[in-house]
Parts: sequence; structure tokens; C-alpha cells
Amino acid sequence: MEKGELISFLVLFLIVSLWVWTAPCAFAHLESPIDSGWATTTPTIDGNIAPVEWTDATVRDFTLEMRSRIDGALNRTLDGRFYVKNNWTHIHAAIEILNDDYEAEDFANKWNGLALLFEDDHDGVVDAGDNGEGVTTWTGSPFYSKNDLYYTGSYWDADANAGQTNDGSLAWSHTNAVQGAIGNWTFEMMIPLVGSDGDNYDFAITTLPKTLGFKIWFQEPSKGLDGVYPDDPAINKNMNEISNGATFGDLTIHPLYTLTITTTTGGTTNPAPGDHQYPYGTLVDVLATPDAGYDFDHWELDTVDVGTDNPYSVLMDQNHTLHAVFVEELSVSISPTDVAIILGDSVTFTSIVSGGTPPYSYQWYLDTSEVSGAMSSSWTFTPTSTGIYYVYLNVTDYRDRVAISNTARVTVISMPVGGYSVSLREAVSTSPLACYTVLLVIFGVMVSVIRRKRVGSSHFY
Repeated sequence: MEKGELISFLVLFLIVSLWVWTAPCAFAHLESPIDSGWATTTPTIDGNIAPVEWTDATVRDFTLEMRSRIDGALNRTLDGRFYVKNNWTHIHAAIEILNDDYEAEDFANKWNGLALLFEDDHDGVVDAGDNGEGVTTWTGSPFYSKNDLYYTGSYWDADANAGQTNDGSLAWSHTNAVQGAIGNWTFEMMIPLVGSDGDNYDFAITTLPKTLGFKIWFQEPSKGLDGVYPDDPAINKNMNEISNGATFGDLTIHPLYTLTITTTTGGTTNPAPGDHQYPYGTLVDVLATPDAGYDFDHWELDTVDVGTDNPYSVLMDQNHTLHAVFVEELSVSISPTDVAIILGDSVTFTSIVSGGTPPYSYQWYLDTSEVSGAMSSSWTFTPTSTGIYYVYLNVTDYRDRVAISNTARVTVISMPVGGYSVSLREAVSTSPLACYTVLLVIFGVMVSVIRRKRVGSSHFY
């Protein structure tokens, strides 16, 4: 390897090494914000994640850094899983802590605890009055649940301790109750958006969507360890992150969003026109179907033309109005439809266009060939030789729909002998009577010319 290549390799190696050393573990960090799912089912709060009761929730994996309360040293990490969804009245949350040893000793100081903490005013700091939900577990009392935790300014307390009401519900379970065994914790919570007792520590969320700061905190006091997610890398004691106002992650709780579908005359949609409600993040496909004699033209999403895709997919991240626009089928006709002219004369064709979407573009055809430059709504044809010609028009609208007109016939005859001519510029009928009339006129002209010649000859003699 040459010197330049070696230097380049070393630089690349240092960059990659620095990134690997400083980059956070992808499993350890939930993206922010987390969007709560819509609760189409209400889970039973019994500490067990039953089939289908959390399938409509947003689910995220995370890790807890279990650090020493004494010096902040990282002891180990625990994997976890967070489930969250909401309806109009409650947040439903479940948290699993995986592969933890169960503190089953029958002593009050041998316990595990978990709290889901919220920072209500979303200012990035844990202030007095900020809210949480928590549980303290030990076998002596199988658990204490504190559904209205609040921050006093120096520690977390429960409003139940001040004579208020636990407004929600909370339950937990463990997969293995044997002392010291490895197993999984499961916590389930139902948290009202507006508390029943109206104290300062209840949520007061009356309109959605709403974004809250949140933190998951798990502790093993018997081992002097605390784990926190989200974790602040600048603070090496997780216990301090609870008390000194560390940065919280973001949780957005959403309402059901309304998709209002409307149409013009000429068609319908599936789902049918009207109001439809969906959970946040749902992708709704809407199909437009025109009636006979109509075409689907385009969609308007919140009054903005979004094109012609059919079906059209609407992401329900807010209330939306989707309008389907139908137009009459594009059609065109030209006139005159049948005309006879004398060589040297001209005939002007005009068009009538209906339906489709303006503006229109035009192309005239003579027999089967495009007429160069004939690209307006009318065209004047000046033949250069006798014969029968066929004329038609193609019209293209703004949406690239094409309509072909009726075909007109042009009969071109030469001027009669003697220099006299009868103007045939106007359109004539193709009926036998009309043809017979034309022949009589021509015959009359010829007879008149012959008589004049004979009279002239008799005078000459």
C-alpha cells in the first residue's frame, strides 16, 4: 500500500472508530416524538398482555441503563418494550422489563419499582406539579400503585398521600416468582386525560392532539441500581435524572381524525362521500368511480389539486377533506360535414368542444395525415387539385384525454368550360335531390353558353 493510500485508510478508520464509539445504540433510543396509537380496544388492566388487546398500540423497544446510585457506574442494561395508545378519555400504557432478576425477599427494603413520568407543560424541565404514574412492588403488600405522582421540587410524591384520589388503574405481573429467578416484568396502566378529583396533579388534557414529555424509570433498590429511559448521557447517575430535570422524550397523543369526502356531479367514491374517522397514521385509499358519460378528473386534498392517482391514499395525520372532481366525457364535432367547392376556392371548418378539462389543444387531419400548423379550433382548407378529401380533428384536454371528431367530406371540382362558374362554397346536402339540383344548374349553364355561341354564329353569317 502506498503512502497516500495508507494515510487515507487511517483517516477513514479514525472517522469510523469515532462514530462507533460515540453513536448511541439504536435499540436504546426511541424516536421522538412517539405517536400514540388509537385505542380501538380497551385493555384489561391486570398486568398481563393478552392476545389482541395491545395490537392497536404503538410499540417501541428500548433499553435501560442500570447505574449505581453511589457513583453512576454502569452496572448492566435491561431490555424493555413500551406500548402506548389512547382514546378520547385515557392513555393506555404497558411496559415490559425483560430479563431482570425478581426481588422476592419478604422485606420492605427489598423491592423493585417502576414509574412512567410525564412532564405536563413540555418545557424540558421537571418542575413542581409535573405528573406521573408509578408502582412500587414487593411481596409483603403485593404492590402499591400511585396513579397520580407529582414532583414536589425535590422528589416525587403521590397525591393520594395528600388525601386525593388515584384516578387511573395500574397492575403488574412477573413471569417467575421464585426468589432470585430471571424473568420479565409486565406493567399495565390506564391514565385519565382529565382526573376525577380535579387536583393540580391530574392531567388536564381537554383537546387533542397533545404532546407530553415522558420518562420511564425502573429501580432495584436492593442492589442500589436505577435505570432510566430516555437517558441523558451528561448525567451518570440515573437517580439524578429524576430529580434534577433531565430532558424528556416526547409522546404525542392523538384524536381520531376525520376524513371528509365530497364529489362533484358525475361520480362517487369508495369509501362513500361523507365523514369517516380513523386512528392517527392510518393510510386511507379512496377510489373514484365516474358515472356513464363522465370521466374522473382529479383530487383536491384540502383544496389543493393533488393529481389523478386513483385510488388516492390519504395519510391521516390531521383532519382532511378530499374532493373528487368529475367532468363530462370529452367530445368534439366539426362543421360543415359535407361540402362541394370549385378548385381555387376555400372552405373553413369550425369545431365545438364539450366536456373534459380546458385548456384544449387541436390538431387537424386531412385524409390520414396531420396538417402542419393547423392547431387551432378552426381551419381553412384550400385544395390544390380536384378530388374528394376527408377532414377530421383531434382534441386533447389538460388531462391528456383525446377526442376524435366526426369526419367531413370535401368534393373539389374544376371550373366549367367558358369561364362561368357557380359558387358552391356553401355546404350542400348529399341527398339525391341535392345532387340532382346541382347537375341541373350545371346543365343550365352549359345550355346557355351553347345558345350564345349559336346566336353569335348566325349574326356572323
